[in-house]
Amino acid sequence: MTEKEKLGAELVAESLRCALHDFPRAYIVSSRATESSDLKGGSMARKRFQRGCVVLKGQVWYGKYRDDVVGHDGTVTRVQRRTPLGTKKEYPTKRSAERKLEQVLCRINAVEYRPGRVATLAEFAERWEVEILTKGKDSTQGAAKSHLTKHILPYLGKLRLDAIGVENQQTFVTHLADEVSYKSVLNILSTLSSILNTAKNWGYVCEGVDQHKLGYHLWPLLDALKIKRAGFHAFRHAHTTLLLEGGASPKVAQRQLRHSDARVTLGIYAHLVEGTHREAVEKLASILVPSGPNEEEIPLRIQ
Repeated sequence: MTEKEKLGAELVAESLRCALHDFPRAYIVSSRATESSDLKGGSMARKRFQRGCVVLKGQVWYGKYRDDVVGHDGTVTRVQRRTPLGTKKEYPTKRSAERKLEQVLCRINAVEYRPGRVATLAEFAERWEVEILTKGKDSTQGAAKSHLTKHILPYLGKLRLDAIGVENQQTFVTHLADEVSYKSVLNILSTLSSILNTAKNWGYVCEGVDQHKLGYHLWPLLDALKIKRAGFHAFRHAHTTLLLEGGASPKVAQRQLRHSDARVTLGIYAHLVEGTHREAVEKLASILVPSGPNEEEIPLRIQ
């Protein structure tokens, strides 16, 4: 069988597997989408752009796609991912959920993409406890295990290490603000930082804890002003929303936030200001049905 015939056979097999999982035909991804070679300097160039598939289960949208991971023995394996994207309320239409999946796939579809070690936080935390935590003092071990079981794993345990970036870290810190003291937040973050830094040093795809980017330093000031606790990242959301509300184009907002794609700016950082939706409807109504006594008749042209 020639190489072309083998590829055709694999595409047929892949389409049958996708059909069993309700994959739309347009989103089929070949299992040969990467060219694997020795990781010690070989190429892992992606041959095909991956779109993935969006499905609705109950009230939650899930994104399905394929990813290359490096096993403990160094071998590269292609696996199917099923990642929650958000609720039906957050993404009312399938198209909006697909745009969210596009953001998830940016890393995989990037030209510089290379497979890395991937695990959930809960999976890696087990190794971290055995190989790192057991070497510390008894008091340190007790405190760290308490941080894991009571706070870190219930909130972040199911997330993959590469998904725990600054934004998820900030969300976690904001969540802790309602449960523990300021000092306890610092101790819990210290445990999380140790886990993520160890994972990064061991070759896993993840981002360490950067305390300068997290906004818990603002809490004393926010408490004094009687403002709900939030982090520095909340200012980026507020800035984007007010910028667009003030009439700036999405391209301007994208460049100010230094995003590579305007869809990230609009889909994640822009929020609906209270009253804006009503104002838009009333403005449209005034154009379609002018009612004032001094209204001038202006010809309406829609292109």
